[in-house]
Amino acid sequence: MTESVRQTPKRAARLAEEITADIIANQLPQGHYLGTEPDLLIKYHISRDAFREAIRILEWQGMVQSIRGARGGIQVANPSLDNVSNMLREYIQLSGASLQDILNTSRIISQFAIELEVKQLNDDTRRALNNLLDEYLDYSPAQWSMQTLTEELHKYSQILTEFSKLTKNPVVAIFNKPLNEVLTNRINFSQLSQEELQQAFSFGWKLYAEVTQAILDGDAQKALEKRFSFLDNLEILIEKSNSKSSASDERQDSIPYWVTDTPHKKAQTLLYRIKHHIDSEQLEPGNTIGREPILIKQYGVSRSIFREAIRQLEIIGLVQQRKGRSGGLIVATPNSSAIVRAAVLFLGTTHFDLNQLQQARVAIEVKAVEVTATAITPQQATILKQAFEASQALHGFDYIQAALELHSLIIQFSGNQVLALFMDVLVESSMIRPDDNAHIEKVIANIEVIKKSQHALMTSILARDPVNAVKQMRSHGEWVSNIIQ
Repeated sequence: MTESVRQTPKRAARLAEEITADIIANQLPQGHYLGTEPDLLIKYHISRDAFREAIRILEWQGMVQSIRGARGGIQVANPSLDNVSNMLREYIQLSGASLQDILNTSRIISQFAIELEVKQLNDDTRRALNNLLDEYLDYSPAQWSMQTLTEELHKYSQILTEFSKLTKNPVVAIFNKPLNEVLTNRINFSQLSQEELQQAFSFGWKLYAEVTQAILDGDAQKALEKRFSFLDNLEILIEKSNSKSSASDERQDSIPYWVTDTPHKKAQTLLYRIKHHIDSEQLEPGNTIGREPILIKQYGVSRSIFREAIRQLEIIGLVQQRKGRSGGLIVATPNSSAIVRAAVLFLGTTHFDLNQLQQARVAIEVKAVEVTATAITPQQATILKQAFEASQALHGFDYIQAALELHSLIIQFSGNQVLALFMDVLVESSMIRPDDNAHIEKVIANIEVIKKSQHALMTSILARDPVNAVKQMRSHGEWVSNIIQ
């Protein structure tokens, strides 16, 4: 029997995408009844096992909800910020993103958020910021203990998320929440004393109170300095806590703290146990992890829990399944495409303004292009030049899509995989729909101006001129923002 690694999504994953497409195409509202399991099995011509796997994927994404009982069935849910942020968080955590990539991305998103909050200060945001300031001052980490650590970390994440929401830009909260949680989880709490824990977080809360006060004072520069100081101290704490254990020691907290607060706790725990096995055994893409019956017995879980965990790992791209005598569960290279699609779907439900996404894109691109223009390799330069020349030959809607994809490539060549993930979300969300005549007409009317601006940008990058590349990227972003407004 020939052996093959599946290159296309399994039937369950394809069905999940098909149901999602039906929900979006028909604009089905939250609570809309899709049908009973038997009805949907007939409609989609699929087996019960594959159908239930698809529903678990959709529940994880927040697209549907299962209703039990005599009148039960499947109904449309409402993807929440938490659903999407959690998927981004799992991808960042499981794909092995470097600490520096996460920190640098957090600095970029933080700067964007703080500048937005200062710019948009009004009576409502002042009131909300003052309420947060009271929470910072009242919620003393001096009361923290190892026994209540998980509860305290959830509270900490919740407050920081509320802070992000005040920007009124959906992108900020979606991106900041996973960054904050993954960074916090990088601390090896088992290596900290009670006193060290309280000192570290007391200092952190103090800095965040100062960030908030600076925003209330309209001082973006001071707020940014305090936020960067917070991240610098967090980096020191992460390195200090992990340096205390020897390389041979296993992290006692290899299961992230957030897993204890999820409705899919068993599957989530299992997927991190499998990830830990891949890392500890130093397995490479293509290496075999094992066959399903053996792994189910090894981990002591049911088949349904095992398959739910594997489905999430497949969505992230960390594993694949191979057929044949040497088949089984195989290590794969992480692929963010399914996570990006879920984030794009959520942003679509927020009815965002294209200009909000453009603002976030420019914030990311201006920082990333400096790195790309400084460190671009000859091979990357060739790829970028070819993509640019191909895009310049296009017209109308085809050019719009190619130009956006080119910007995604620029961020990819910065080497920061977290920034590249976020940029993919923004690029996919920024794709103007073929039926959006108003925006298409505006872009087409100004297409030669955009092409000229992009030519100046690409010339700077290929000349390895970071100073001018930043200038041209900022100018290009302003041109596009003015056009789509």
